[in-house]
Amino acid sequence: NSYKKIAKLEMEIESGLKINFDKQHFYHIITNIVKNAVEVSNFEKVVTIRLYYSNHFVVFSVKDQGPGISSGDMKKIFEPYFTKKKSGTGLGLAIVKRLVDNNHAMIRVKSRINEGSEFILFVEEYNENSNNG
Repeated sequence: NSYKKIAKLEMEIESGLKINFDKQHFYHIITNIVKNAVEVSNFEKVVTIRLYYSNHFVVFSVKDQGPGISSGDMKKIFEPYFTKKKSGTGLGLAIVKRLVDNNHAMIRVKSRINEGSEFILFVEEYNENSNNG
């Protein structure tokens, strides 16, 4: 069936991490980024998902071994209606960026042509003593 996609996933997840983030927004961001990584990866390539703590941030990283993003396209990937997919609307990453911004988080993208891309989400760790939110 044409809907099936075989993917190799590797996960590294640090336990006990806490963030203050809209649950639906977080779900939407993560599913969109992981879906994109799986779509650009051939079945023999690995998609690496990491969730870890670094300098007061919880970091969520999704790294694929796909075709990469050109520097010209890199400037446009978060713009509405920009897509390189035959069946894409170009809204996925635009919505991701808006949801990231609405939750006072940051998203960064690293990419090399023919080596793959890494989407990295930085969310402030939840601190019950702080007044952020």
